Amino acid sequence: MAYNIMSDRRIHKAVRRADLDALRRELAKGVSPNASGRFEYKPLHCLCCGGDNAEATDDCVHMLLEAGADVNALNMYQRPPLHLAAECSRANVAAALLKAGADVNRGDAFNLTPLHWACARPCPGLALLFIRHGAAVNAQDYTGRTPLDYAIRNSRGRRLVPILLRAGAALPAHTNDAYLQKVIAAGGFGRYERNHLSALAATFAPKFDQLPKELVRLVVEYAFHVGDY
Repeated sequence: MAYNIMSDRRIHKAVRRADLDALRRELAKGVSPNASGRFEYKPLHCLCCGGDNAEATDDCVHMLLEAGADVNALNMYQRPPLHLAAECSRANVAAALLKAGADVNRGDAFNLTPLHWACARPCPGLALLFIRHGAAVNAQDYTGRTPLDYAIRNSRGRRLVPILLRAGAALPAHTNDAYLQKVIAAGGFGRYERNHLSALAATFAPKFDQLPKELVRLVVEYAFHVGDY
């Protein structure tokens, strides 16, 4: 069935509102789930920063994917939907896209990956999701900046720094960041984390002198964000 540009516009509006019924109607008319709109945005692109109803958004994602939407389709900025999900901090959408085969290491026109965006926002939950799906923690944008560089530039991104270091992010050769200086002085994140755990365990052991030291160490490791400070 033929369709026209007005139908394409309607399908984009439907997904922006996460209007499942409207989306179903447009697809039933034969509108392509990969129809290009303004700036070559496909319906999946629009959905990633669309309505606030998480359940309806999830249903729209699945409907588009079942209809044949390209999970790695690019807009005019060479960004697939996963980039927009990261930019808009839509963890539920990102998870669905990854399950459907989204490329977690795709770079956009500026070589920014989804992990760069998760660190720029910042969104620790999304960063962890991308890392679990194989995100390259040392990927570089067009200026050579890594996700770690984006995290340390943002005061709200401090929680991301140890997450990235645990995942293997390379330490910078030079830095004015006090936390990273301590990690470098310790000889790397693994050693810093162990030293931090030992210091905390030594502090709490006298308060629980009836418990074995190793048990105190395990409790401390479980209870505190070891290595994060």
